[in-house]
Amino acid sequence: MSNTHYLGHWDYTDKRSGETVRVACPRLLSSDLWTRVQERKKFHVDRRNGGNAVRHFYLLRGMLRCSHCGSALSGLTRPGVGRGLYYCSKKERDWVKKPPVQEDKWKRGRVCSMTRSLNVADTDELVWDTVMKVVTNSKFLKEDVKRETLKQMGRTGLSPDDVKAHKRRIKQLQRHVVKLDEALAVVETSRILERLTEREYPLIRANITAEKIATETELDRLKDELNGVARDKHWVNWMGDFQKRLREQKTMSPEQRRAFLEGMLTNIDVTLVAPGTHSLQINFDLPIVNDQLEYIDPQEKQKGYRLVEGERSLTTRLDVRAFGKKKQC
Repeated sequence: MSNTHYLGHWDYTDKRSGETVRVACPRLLSSDLWTRVQERKKFHVDRRNGGNAVRHFYLLRGMLRCSHCGSALSGLTRPGVGRGLYYCSKKERDWVKKPPVQEDKWKRGRVCSMTRSLNVADTDELVWDTVMKVVTNSKFLKEDVKRETLKQMGRTGLSPDDVKAHKRRIKQLQRHVVKLDEALAVVETSRILERLTEREYPLIRANITAEKIATETELDRLKDELNGVARDKHWVNWMGDFQKRLREQKTMSPEQRRAFLEGMLTNIDVTLVAPGTHSLQINFDLPIVNDQLEYIDPQEKQKGYRLVEGERSLTTRLDVRAFGKKKQC
């Protein structure tokens, strides 16, 4: 997903002359999807640790994030012990890139304040139980509410003034995209006529291209909202069998549980708040934490209802006591 063919262009560099020419091609993906993928790639780049293959399964690998340094937590299974750990591996990566001086080698907290790891089994259990409690109690995810709510997410979810404002903004952005295309053409012309230096040309082209991608992303978002498909496209596909999967959650395989959590969560921020005590902020993809269903007239429920969105995050705590006994709060 680093190939610009998906966005409708690619750059060809002649090996002899060193000249670079931008060539247009059919667009394959929307700018909105492209941008979300790049953001996801940026987050997961910290998971790469020397290119080593992952030999053990970790339910939350790639979802846990160190709130102290922003790195993704890694998984570690100790041979012969069978005790898995989630830990911040920023120190290991920085050690390879820039080895510390002798006196700082074993200094705790030198690179990151996350100096204590989390037990894999305890963390997995806490997160899974917390997520299941939230989705079970969510009014939005109830089968009898889903169809009505999905309808409300379409045009009926926008007021007439909102629709007009969206249409005006879409036209403005479309005109801006045309101007950016013209600017790129001017840059190419200036390069051919040698009005730009070899250093100026790639910088100017990169800035205009970034502005175009951002504009097209906003344009796609507004069009999606206008067409009623804006809110979290990726979860719609699995919403159809949500109730069935919820009833069968006790028989889910570890891989199925992982897929379920990836559909429900964006990430989990982990903070070391005290020695041996971690705070976990579980961030959901939808505002379903303590969401509410309000009837227009409680005495006459047939008049309808409205859904009051909840929060997108919930904070819990994992406190490891002596002898490995855990306390959940």
